[in-house]
Amino acid sequence: MPRLSFNRPVANLLRRNAHTQSDIAAVPTPYVPPSRSNIQQKKEGDISSVFTSLSGAAPVALPERFVHLKRAIIGSSPEFRDRLVKSWEDLLGSLETGIHEIEQKGTETIPEVSFTELVSSQKGAWVDDVKKRGVVVVRDVVEDEQALAWKQQVKDYVAANPQVKGGFPERFCGGLALTPDDSKGFPADNKQVFEIYWSKAQVEARSHPNLLATQKALMSTLFHADPSALVSLNTPLTYADRLRIRLPGDSKFALGPHIDGGSLERWEDAPYRDCYREILSGNWRAHDAWDVGRRLGINSDIYGGPSQ
Repeated sequence: MPRLSFNRPVANLLRRNAHTQSDIAAVPTPYVPPSRSNIQQKKEGDISSVFTSLSGAAPVALPERFVHLKRAIIGSSPEFRDRLVKSWEDLLGSLETGIHEIEQKGTETIPEVSFTELVSSQKGAWVDDVKKRGVVVVRDVVEDEQALAWKQQVKDYVAANPQVKGGFPERFCGGLALTPDDSKGFPADNKQVFEIYWSKAQVEARSHPNLLATQKALMSTLFHADPSALVSLNTPLTYADRLRIRLPGDSKFALGPHIDGGSLERWEDAPYRDCYREILSGNWRAHDAWDVGRRLGINSDIYGGPSQ
């Protein structure tokens, strides 16, 4: 596994943005959030529309208003700025420790739990592991035969619908010769991710009793919220996502590091930023990522992103 290295962008940014109260007073224009009226209707696309690591689009520099926003967040106190820098350096050290652990354990770093154990009343050590890693593999949710049947239904659906089957391997399409332009999908020359959201197999899988029980168990076990929060941790909702069938041995299609649910919005939108108040105040270890109540009332889609 290649070693990861971390630079000090936050520390350097804070030092470059060091300022006094008089500096703030000299700034002619305060931070003004973007207007929704300038956002056009979302366009159709494929998964590369969401990930610049797939589309190859060049990074776009942030507008000048973010200078004012960063200054407002950091404040004028040198003590606060130094505390934030030290917190970032502490995080880098923790990440280095985590990297060494991943190098030693490999895929065993990701916790696993069986469906039977997950839905039982006894919660094992996997809970703490999942809260540390933020990911879990749940085994034996449905029978292998059922999962393979859903996969075959998808192949049959793709083969029967010219608008979605373009570029699919001929062995999946009854030997039909198809052109890459027959469908929306990615990669364009060897489609593996299709803009299919509501096929019969997808709906059946999402609504399977064991899938719903898995969601319910994870929600009620890992997450929490203030009793007054208008949120249910026992009511799963359907997430309609794209469909992917990964080709054996493929290494071309891989997502880069990313965070769902907005990017700039996480610190540009004031209520969303409040979800990370411990981090932004220089105490990242006190951050509770499992408090779902904080997320109520946020704006995760300021810019009309295609994934929102």
